[in-house]
Amino acid sequence: MLVPFGEWQPDQAAFGLQGLTTALNCVAAAGAHYEPWRTLEPVSEALTATCLGAASGKDNDGIGYSFAGSAAAIESLQSDGTWDDVTNTGGAYTTGADDRWRFALFGTLMVATNFADPIQKIEMGVDTEFEDLGTGAPMARYAAVVRDFLVVGFTEDGVDGVVRNRVRWSPIANPDGDWAISATTQADFQDVATGGGVVGIVGGEFGIVLMEGALYRMTYAGPPVVFQFDEIAPSRGCAAAGSIATDGRLTIFLSEDGFYSTDGAQVAPIGAGKVDRWFADDADPGAYGQMSSLMDPTRQLYILAYRSASATTALNDSLMLYNWVAQRWTVARVVTETLCSMLSASLTLEDLDDVSASLDDLPASLDSRQWISNARYRGAIDSDHKLATFTGDPLEAVFETGEAALGNMVRRAQVQTVRPIADGTRTVALGTRDDQADAVTWGTARSPARDGNCGFRGDARFHRARMTVSGDWSQAQGMDIAFVETSGT
Repeated sequence: MLVPFGEWQPDQAAFGLQGLTTALNCVAAAGAHYEPWRTLEPVSEALTATCLGAASGKDNDGIGYSFAGSAAAIESLQSDGTWDDVTNTGGAYTTGADDRWRFALFGTLMVATNFADPIQKIEMGVDTEFEDLGTGAPMARYAAVVRDFLVVGFTEDGVDGVVRNRVRWSPIANPDGDWAISATTQADFQDVATGGGVVGIVGGEFGIVLMEGALYRMTYAGPPVVFQFDEIAPSRGCAAAGSIATDGRLTIFLSEDGFYSTDGAQVAPIGAGKVDRWFADDADPGAYGQMSSLMDPTRQLYILAYRSASATTALNDSLMLYNWVAQRWTVARVVTETLCSMLSASLTLEDLDDVSASLDDLPASLDSRQWISNARYRGAIDSDHKLATFTGDPLEAVFETGEAALGNMVRRAQVQTVRPIADGTRTVALGTRDDQADAVTWGTARSPARDGNCGFRGDARFHRARMTVSGDWSQAQGMDIAFVETSGT
C-alpha cells in the first residue's frame, strides 16, 4: 500500500489523517514531495553585537549596500565580508529591550527607525554614515514607503507624545524634508479610530496598516485628504510585528488566532485546521516581540523565525515554513538572531588580497555567491552575529504519518515491510495500539535491508509510521507498506 506524504496537519486528529502529524526539518516542494531544510552557512564576519534588524538596497550605480542594526549601532557589510560602523556621529543608539530596527527604502535613501532615537537615514553611494532624518520627523516604531511618501506608525513627538494609533507621512517625494503639516507638501497624519495600536505597515502602490485588532488599506486620494483609510478586516489584527512579510501583493502575518494572508482587499486564513493550534502551543508567548520573517520568492516560501516554548536559548530557535504555492507548512529547528535579505558587493582577484593572503584561507570558495556582485542572500544573522544562508548540510528530517486501521477496524493487521521512498540514510519505526484509549507504542527504528525494505512484525489494530531521513538527502515522498490481516480481534 503506497502511503504518500500528504500535508502536515498537526491540528487534525491522527486517526484517519491522510497527511502528516510531523514534518520536521524539511520544506514542502511545489510537487507532492518534501526537500531538506539546511543548516546556516556563514558568508560574513561577525557583527559587534546581536542583530535587531537588517536591510539592503542599491545606489544610483546599482551597487548594493547592506545594513544591520544592533542596540547601539548600525553596521554596513563590506565586500570582504567584514562590517563597518556607520552609526550617526551624534552617538550610540539606545534601542529599547523590547524594540527592533525597522528599515524602509525610499529610492537610494535607506531609512531606519528604532522608536528610541530620531529616525535615521543614509544616502547610499553618497553618505558614509547615518544622520537624523528631515525636520520635525517623529520617532516611530514602524516605517514603509507608500507611493511617494515615507509612512511611519506608532509615533512619538514633542507635541503629542506617544500616539499608538497614529499613522504619519512625509512631504511628497521628500522624506528628508520638513514634516510640518502642510497642504502644500501634503505632509500629514491620521489617528486611526479603531483597532488599537499600529503593529506594522506594508508599503507599495497602496499601504496596509496592521493594527492590534484591525487591518486598514490606505489609498492615495490627493489633497486635502491625502490618504483614504478603509477598514478591510474589522476584527482581524496582527499579534506580532515581526511576523509580517510581503512579496508583491501577498502579505502574510500572525493574528491572535493563527496565520493569515491578505492582498490589501481580502484576508484569508492559511493555518486554520492545519497548524494554528500547534503553533500556539509550540511558540513562547513571551517572545512574540523578537519574531522575524522573510519572503523567499525564488522558492515561494514564507519563513517565520520564533522562539519555542522549549527553547534552551534566548534567541529564536525555530522556523515555520509555508510554501504558498503548495499551500503546505513545515517546521525546522534552527537558531537565528534575525531573518534578512541582503546584497553582496563584488571583488576582483586583486581585491582578494585584502581578504586573505592565501586562497586556501578564504572564508568561502571562489565559486561562492559571496564574491558575486549584488548576489541576494536570503538567510539570517546566525547566533554568532554572522550573515549566513540556508545552504549548509541537510538537517535530519522526521516524517510521521497519521494513524490507520489497516484491517478496517474489524480485524487486526500485521505490517511486514515498509519501503521508504526517499534518498539519503533512512530509518523507519512503527507506532501501534489496539484501542484508541491506549497510548501509542513505538517499536525499534529499522534500516532498509538490501532489498530496500525495513522488516517488521507489527501486529495491532492501529498503525502509524515514523521515518527519519539524514545524511545527504534531497527528497522524500512517502512509504510503501506491505501488511496482512490477522485473525486476532
